[in-house]
Amino acid sequence: MLLIGLYGCGKKGDEAGLKKDNPAFILAEDLTAVLPALDPAKAISLVVSKNFKITTVEVIQFLQTSMGNRIQELKGLDASQLKDVVERSAVQMAERMLLLDAAFSVPVGEISDVVETQYGYHILKVLSREKESRPFDEVRSEIEEKIKQDRKSGTFEKHLMDLKQKNGFDIIAL
Repeated sequence: MLLIGLYGCGKKGDEAGLKKDNPAFILAEDLTAVLPALDPAKAISLVVSKNFKITTVEVIQFLQTSMGNRIQELKGLDASQLKDVVERSAVQMAERMLLLDAAFSVPVGEISDVVETQYGYHILKVLSREKESRPFDEVRSEIEEKIKQDRKSGTFEKHLMDLKQKNGFDIIAL
């Protein structure tokens, strides 16, 4: 079973934006003083592929969601440190998107092409597809445990590089 968390990555051509009353907008405004590329009025592409792109706006939203109360720590980083956090997050989001694309494009019972990520090479075999009937909150800890196990065994990290190459994956520096 492959389980991957995904945070709103846009299809090519979609323009994401933040609303002024959104906490991520306020965070982006604060961080713009350190790293102007994070201006919430802009959505600068950080990673592009044939099927999607990851923008600064999406990375800020991802960080806001994933860091919780620790998000304020970003305000204490210098430009170089903040740039590193943003770029790593963009790559992480893009790799998840590539794995999801691969997982859902393989027919049940078949094996994917090799997917290369920063963690190694991955091959996906789709055993079945079932719609989950339990609420997310009920299965969250189960999913988190499965992801931890997959990471320890190397399963999770072995699927992205080929997908990157196949999809014209390109990281655009800030």
